[in-house]
Amino acid sequence: MVGGRHAGPRPSSTRTSRRPVLLNTSFNNNAEPIVQTVHDALTTFLTTELDHLVIENHLIQRRPPNPTTLDTFHLQLPPTTRLTKRSRADGSGALLVSHEVHLDHPGGARSEVSPELFRLLERADGRTPVDELARLCGSFDDDVRTELHGLWQRRLITLSPSPAR
Repeated sequence: MVGGRHAGPRPSSTRTSRRPVLLNTSFNNNAEPIVQTVHDALTTFLTTELDHLVIENHLIQRRPPNPTTLDTFHLQLPPTTRLTKRSRADGSGALLVSHEVHLDHPGGARSEVSPELFRLLERADGRTPVDELARLCGSFDDDVRTELHGLWQRRLITLSPSPAR
């Protein structure tokens, strides 16, 4: 309300007008406090279920999902991300190994990952595309891709498109 008058579209008027509405709110997700750059905006767009993104005079529309899209992206661990491998014996004396990715600050996000993804993350250098890292590591399937995307959604890793040639 501004001066006793409603400022902005009323929910009932948008339903009856059938006109699209651009909603401008603080743009973020649960892993990122606020989007501050175009790179942040694109990352948030690609890791959420938003259909469109407007940046200046550009309208970006989501394409149908393709599990191999990220294979050409460059994988990097942010400076605050750590990889941890823990070994312990179970009750029978068998060795159990767990693989974890976590942020190096109190209360930081953490995620247990598969050994296949852990091997890939160990080789991440920010310059090598995911598919090349996967060839070096051996096993890389849609389950590992799903894990990788989940880490990106939580900002435990960064993925960047390959530079144009």
